[in-house]
Amino acid sequence: AESINNWDDGSYTEDLSSLNLVVLNETAFKRDDDFAWELQEKYRVLQLGVLAENEAEGTATYLQGTFESKVYAAAQMKAPTLRGSTLEQIPFVFINSKDIVAAPDEPPLMGLGRLVLAIYRGEADYRQNLYMQGQDTLVTIGGLLKQSGSLDAATDEGATTLRTGAGSRIDIEMGGDAKYIGVSSQGLAEQRAALENDKKQAETKAGQMISGASNQESGEALRTRMAAQTATLNQIALAGAAGLEQILKVVATWMGANPDEVKVTPNVEFADFELSGQEIVYLMTARSMGAPLSKESIHNLMVERGITKLDFETEMDIIAEEDAGAAPLGTTAGGDPVLPTGDPLAEDE
Repeated sequence: AESINNWDDGSYTEDLSSLNLVVLNETAFKRDDDFAWELQEKYRVLQLGVLAENEAEGTATYLQGTFESKVYAAAQMKAPTLRGSTLEQIPFVFINSKDIVAAPDEPPLMGLGRLVLAIYRGEADYRQNLYMQGQDTLVTIGGLLKQSGSLDAATDEGATTLRTGAGSRIDIEMGGDAKYIGVSSQGLAEQRAALENDKKQAETKAGQMISGASNQESGEALRTRMAAQTATLNQIALAGAAGLEQILKVVATWMGANPDEVKVTPNVEFADFELSGQEIVYLMTARSMGAPLSKESIHNLMVERGITKLDFETEMDIIAEEDAGAAPLGTTAGGDPVLPTGDPLAEDE
């Protein structure tokens, strides 16, 4: 997307909305014979019809050309052909996060980005305050005594170096005092709580709460929560599918195929919903009670959930072979009847 330098999606004052011009920056490094790399400037121009006019799709021929400078030359523009036929629209599609128009959208996670920056600044302030908690300042009230017993003024050339910590001693005149002062820690709890709240909000925005799903959560509840948390992903998937479908329709038109037969259906499920054995029993029970659900549909659901990889026909053939080789009910594998064991007179037998 960042290589799209310029575009013209039509004049809306004239009720035109077709794409008339796209300029792509294809500047890249190129290696020469001396194994050195040199930045080679290159631009690709896609236009519909005459550059000076704003023409609608289906009324002009698609042209394209490459230029090694920003100087445009109409003579370098050529009409690409496929099986001898040209195209009457630019085969280029813009895909935003929510639509497929040329106007850029705001990034869908911009709010999350701003929140992350706020977390970064808050974390820096919090860490600085934590550091300041262990960096108290020594304050002495009254003069310090020299080794000779006289007062030690700060401007005295004979002042001794003040040392603190283990193995050190500070002598102060009578009535004096020495103490450490530091930053108050009263605001640390509020800063920590604010950071935790911001991080939880960021996790929600990013859809990372999926990992915290309860084992007791039903498939429908999980599907509902996932749909709410992946709304942005749904929009991106739908916009991507619409863009892909549009460009494939252009390809089909160019190839002489029917563009109306092109259909792209996106996958908008972003979590694996397991199909348990109990749910399969429910499905088969519903089918036996008259629900309009075929065995093939149930099998397709099992394939989708990863229970089997075989297609329906292969699965049924294997089941038929297994049933043919299985022993009848009440007999052993050799066909002999199963004899009762234990006391036949016992009540529980």
